[in-house]
Amino acid sequence: MWKMEEHTIETPYMEKATTRTIRVYLPNEYDNGKQNYPVVYFHDGKAVFFGKTPFGTGSFEVLHTITNMEKEGKTNGFIIVALDNAAEERSTEYLPFVNSYDNGFDENKKFGGKASLYADFFVEKLLPFINSKYRTIPEQSSIIGSSMGGLVTAFIIAKYPDVFEKAGVLSIASWVYQKGEWINYLKSTTPNKTMKYFIHVGTAEGHLPNDDTLAQKYVDDTLLYYKTLIQLGVPIYNIYLHIGVGDTHSETTWSNYIEQFLLY
Repeated sequence: MWKMEEHTIETPYMEKATTRTIRVYLPNEYDNGKQNYPVVYFHDGKAVFFGKTPFGTGSFEVLHTITNMEKEGKTNGFIIVALDNAAEERSTEYLPFVNSYDNGFDENKKFGGKASLYADFFVEKLLPFINSKYRTIPEQSSIIGSSMGGLVTAFIIAKYPDVFEKAGVLSIASWVYQKGEWINYLKSTTPNKTMKYFIHVGTAEGHLPNDDTLAQKYVDDTLLYYKTLIQLGVPIYNIYLHIGVGDTHSETTWSNYIEQFLLY
C-alpha cells in the first residue's frame, strides 16, 4: 500500500511564508524492499493530491494517476514530492523578475523577483533533503509546474541545467513579461540538450480585465519558449510540444497530461 509522509522545511528568503509543507508520496513496495526510485518534484503542492488549488479548479489527481499506472504495470513506481507554494506570496516567489505587464494590474501591486532564491532553495536544500531521506535515483529527477509554476520550472532548469532529467512546463505564464525580460534571460543561458522537455498549452487559457487576448498570449509565449530552446541547440526530438484545443487554465486540464509526462 502506498503511503504519504509530511515534512516542514524553512524558506527564510520569503517575508511571510518562512516555512513550507512537503508531501512525499511513496510507492506501494517502498517499505518492502531496497529498490531506489525516480523522483518527480511538483510546485503548488496542495494542488497535487488534493483540491486546494491556486485556481480553485480541482487537483492534478496524481494519486489516482500513479496508482492506476502501478496497477496497469506501466511503472515500477515514483517518489512524488509536492512542495506547497507561498500562498499570498506565490507570485513573488515563482516569478524571476518583477512583472512588466500593466494592463489589468494595479500599479501599486507589482509582484515577482524571488524565483532565483526559490531555485537556489529547491536545488541546494530541498533536493539534498529528499535524496538523503529516501531511496532515490538522483540522476532520474524530474520537475513539473503549471502557470507561474510552469514559468518557475523553466527558470529553474535554465539556471540549473544539469540537475533534472526531465521537465514539464504547462501553460507557462510568461505573458507577465512584455518587455522581453524572460526570453532575454533564457537566451543568456545554456540549456541541457539531453533533457526531456514536456511543454503544453491550451487554446482557452482565459482572459484578464480589459484584455481578451490572454489565451492567444499563452499560445504565443509557449511557442516562443519552444522556438528559443531550439535556437539554443536543444534537439527537436527532446521536446514534446502539445497544444490542446479547448484546454483551459485549470488543474482539471493539466491532470489529463500527468501520465503522459511521467511516461515521456
